Amino acid sequence: MRIKAILPALLACCAPAVAQNINQSVQVTNEYETKFADFQKLGVDSQVPDSLYEFDYSFDYSVFDSPYRGSYEFTPYEIRITPDPMVYDGSGFLLRAGAGYALRPVLDFYWTAVRRDDFTFGLTNRGNGYVGTYASRPLTADGAVLGGFNGYDLADSFSLDGHWILRGADLRFAAGYDGMFTGADDASGLFVDGSLNSGHVAVELASAEKSRTYFSYRLGAGYRFSHDAGNWREAPAGQALPLRLNSAEHNFNVYGSLGPVLNGGKFAFLLDFDFETEFLDRPAGYSDFTLNHGVLTPHVAFRLGVFDFDAGVDIDYLHDGQIGSFNFAPAVDVSVDMFSGSTKAYAGLTGGRSLMSLYGLKSMNHFYTGLTAVSMNTREKFGAFLGIEGRIGGHLQYDLHGGYSCREDVPFEALRDISFADADFVYASLDAKWISERLDIEAGFDWRHLLSRAAIPAFAPAELGGDISIRYNWLRRIYAGIRVEGASARDALDYSLAAVPGYVDLGLNFEYRVSSRFGFWIDAGNLLGMNVEKHPGYVVPGQYITAGIVLKL
Repeated sequence: MRIKAILPALLACCAPAVAQNINQSVQVTNEYETKFADFQKLGVDSQVPDSLYEFDYSFDYSVFDSPYRGSYEFTPYEIRITPDPMVYDGSGFLLRAGAGYALRPVLDFYWTAVRRDDFTFGLTNRGNGYVGTYASRPLTADGAVLGGFNGYDLADSFSLDGHWILRGADLRFAAGYDGMFTGADDASGLFVDGSLNSGHVAVELASAEKSRTYFSYRLGAGYRFSHDAGNWREAPAGQALPLRLNSAEHNFNVYGSLGPVLNGGKFAFLLDFDFETEFLDRPAGYSDFTLNHGVLTPHVAFRLGVFDFDAGVDIDYLHDGQIGSFNFAPAVDVSVDMFSGSTKAYAGLTGGRSLMSLYGLKSMNHFYTGLTAVSMNTREKFGAFLGIEGRIGGHLQYDLHGGYSCREDVPFEALRDISFADADFVYASLDAKWISERLDIEAGFDWRHLLSRAAIPAFAPAELGGDISIRYNWLRRIYAGIRVEGASARDALDYSLAAVPGYVDLGLNFEYRVSSRFGFWIDAGNLLGMNVEKHPGYVVPGQYITAGIVLKL
């Protein structure tokens, strides 16, 4: 397990200072990524391990979040809860807001408050959701039906972030808020509404890259507090539950990487460390959780010609409040530059344990209450991956990768819930992007196949899923696009529940910029009128249309 700097709101990875010397990764030229790079976010990890899905809340498998991140950072199976990036074109302020029918409110903005050569500070916000009808669906294979209901699912993420370039070091800091709000007018009289409010702060100090032998360091710390509240209209039959159930979560994280970098960055001997404490206080009658997890990763990184090697071992200790245990896992990576650096092939072996959190699980499914059986840590017994990424010409970027993973306590989506089970699986993903003056194309396709399945009342991931968007612009004033998103059916792991059907969501979008500072946009979706069930039990029916404004200063 490599040390990670998790960046909430955008949650982009922050590579160690020596990574640029040891292992030059393919440069991504995405306009937002390159021009807005100073707004990489820091924060507490709180990751949900890869449960094989590409969730509705933008769990990112894109080419710009490749499983290979350079010599010192490999996270091939972890998924990032990240909002889709807004297009950045150099403006100091951007506001994008809108609403429509069915109601899908949008409120996105960023503001570059300070931009100097040595200091950058900015604010970002990402808000969206759905308010409307959820359709009925088959419940069991024998024909029982789960009734429809009216409800809402809203989310907002706000962050303040700064980057200060000091003499010989880089300082990054962040603070932010994340909110998730759900409600359901369910005739069963059970869970009615819920809200999770979460705040985080983080700081990181890293040594600057140097061309000679030097001592490299990267030190960071973060804290996240989350409060989850749920209102019940009445207690389920036979259970004496309070009408309002509150959970509070504290997550502390201290991480770093230390060691000498020799011979102009060709060799490095590093010790990575990551210490995390998770405390979850649940309502009376439910078990609390206190977990302490520490990881030490001694490893050596070096370059031989066009090959980059990084070999080490993860040594982790986990104490769950009752018993402690050690675990050892490989941390081996190799890559090779080809075709004058435009292409990189990579492979590696991974493993180890990591903590989960209520915040991460709620991000996976906003309606999750956290009151059912829950696991707060997961273990990868063994993982292997390989892939190739790069660019072709000046327009096309791609990443093709695949692998195998054997895991314990993987979260699987259930009907209005999350269940946990062991699983081993193979996967493959292809992500690509074409960028040109007039035409932008983005595509991502995923294949996930379970080699073993536990008989639990939950659903396997879609074996096939993907999306493609095409956008054409005329003189940077008129924009028109088409997008297609879809997934195959998801079978029930115990075969007693009716499968989640596959879907295809076809959409069109249009934007007209009245001036360089102001414009209108419109987005029409699900034009085929299919029932889209991205999360079991929440079936969004029918077409929708959303319209709004864009303001740039």
